[in-house]
Amino acid sequence: MRLPMTRKIILLALPLLLFVLLVTPYQYINSTYLVQRFGCGCPQINASGEIVENNFNANTVTAIVWSCVALIVTFIGIALSRLLSSKWMRALYIVLLFCTSLAISQSLIQSMMWN
Repeated sequence: MRLPMTRKIILLALPLLLFVLLVTPYQYINSTYLVQRFGCGCPQINASGEIVENNFNANTVTAIVWSCVALIVTFIGIALSRLLSSKWMRALYIVLLFCTSLAISQSLIQSMMWN
């Protein structure tokens, strides 16, 4: 299937749109449900005045969710890489998409941390 170069570029960049589409719904779910269910990751003090460490909290769920989204974007990119003609272009595209997904994911994780 021969596509014009502009359409091909748009199709190859399309998986990154998943991050844009999921940010707002996830922020809503994170603030209304996940923090109440798992805690915010803030240091908590029990009745005897000791700091209680919450090892699994909303920050952990956020890291898991955005890491999974980065992997899903990469797998979609692997499927879309067939649009490229040469093997080295496919490999370069997949590596760049993976690195970009990780960078976006890390940025979102940092911005959504509860302190």
